[in-house]
Amino acid sequence: MLRLRTVTPGRRKGADTEPANKGHSYGLEPAGCSMDSDQRQAASRFFYRSSDVYHQHIVAKDERWFKPYVGFICKYVSSGATILDLGCGNGVSTEILARIGYRAVGCDLWIPSSTNRPGMTALCEGDGMFLPFRDGTFDAVAGNDFLEHVADPSAMLAEMVRVCRVDGRIIVHGPNHLSPVHPVKLLLAGLFHPGGVRPSAFGGDGLTILLMGVRSAWWLIGKMISGRCRFIPRRPEYNRHDLGGDFDALWWSNPVDVKHWFRDHGHMIIAYQTEGKARRLRDMAPGVQVVAARVR
Repeated sequence: MLRLRTVTPGRRKGADTEPANKGHSYGLEPAGCSMDSDQRQAASRFFYRSSDVYHQHIVAKDERWFKPYVGFICKYVSSGATILDLGCGNGVSTEILARIGYRAVGCDLWIPSSTNRPGMTALCEGDGMFLPFRDGTFDAVAGNDFLEHVADPSAMLAEMVRVCRVDGRIIVHGPNHLSPVHPVKLLLAGLFHPGGVRPSAFGGDGLTILLMGVRSAWWLIGKMISGRCRFIPRRPEYNRHDLGGDFDALWWSNPVDVKHWFRDHGHMIIAYQTEGKARRLRDMAPGVQVVAARVR
């Protein structure tokens, strides 16, 4: 039986002291930022627990948004398995997993009060960097659009492995920020949109998006050749009113780093970039689809 250290959904838990950089735009410079990992994580915790913009963004996501994620899980995790849904947000993905036969538990820093209803799937508020579960609790641990929002992805992956049983599945599903597909789509869309290019994590104008697209492709090719894991930090913009462009991401997410991390730590890659565009474009695809098995 799972023992959850739960808190009341909807309660906004802030840090003991407000980070000094609250509301500050760190910009989009690729070199990272002047804060260390702990400071970056503290700032992100404060943002996710207190931002009305973020909360509205999360509550608006419906079942259609989570369909690719849930479908991906179903291919690699047997029905009836105990699964931890990390970064579950409004709990919709966790509820779908429970409905189709999984023993699902959702965990996030902040869970909307609208999910606190009779018969709702097991949800708990908790910090993904310090998961409130014993070693080897789950048959599978999965996260959707999640890993790019933590300051130390290596530590987060290690924590996902810790709470997964030996031979269990760890699933990372989300965006590939280094894919050349994103800037190309933004530039093409800007040609036909009256308002021009839509701002995103790649920048707010055509030239910036083009230059950052070239830089991202260069980074990705370098990772593919080197075979080494090196998570590149990113400066988030917490004062944006539209989070749809991943303005709040803390590192440049990509499947190559995730794959190398699992292999460097002795775990087995079960599936890599296997669905939809990812099957054709692999490392260059716009999404991350990685499934690993815990070996020890």
